[in-house]
Amino acid sequence: MMDVLLDFAGKGSLGPIHGGMRLQEAARILGPGSPHPAIRLLGSKADEYPYPYSWGNLSLDIANGLVTAIRLRLEPGETFAIPDPLKGNSSDSIISRETFLAALKERNYRYHAYADLTFEKQSAFQIQDTKVVASFFEHQQSDHIEKQGFYLTGMYLDS
Repeated sequence: MMDVLLDFAGKGSLGPIHGGMRLQEAARILGPGSPHPAIRLLGSKADEYPYPYSWGNLSLDIANGLVTAIRLRLEPGETFAIPDPLKGNSSDSIISRETFLAALKERNYRYHAYADLTFEKQSAFQIQDTKVVASFFEHQQSDHIEKQGFYLTGMYLDS
């Protein structure tokens, strides 16, 4: 899973999935996704605003038939799964902020604090070359989390 996350951070795409591609092309690669309920309710009117199609922990925001954002959702202690074509074998999703930032440094990915999503119990960093944002939330010690700290809860890229 970490390789998938780091590839997304460094390339701004998930394998062949990238911003600006057509939904039909993404569905051909990933299989049929689950559309947001608003798409079913609004029909063609839903095309004006980006609504997500989901494949497990991956969602693609779609507007006018095109991918406008790529999002990965993680919940520490839950299973992380994305479609197999993206090398998405299921795995545990507990990744500390320190571990993730160290992995970015190891790959020489430059990043900076992302102020728009950094406040109170949340922090975020943006990878400079790709503009991918990784967000972290402070979690308490629990059955799933060994110690209190900031853990990766999502990554996204708006096209």
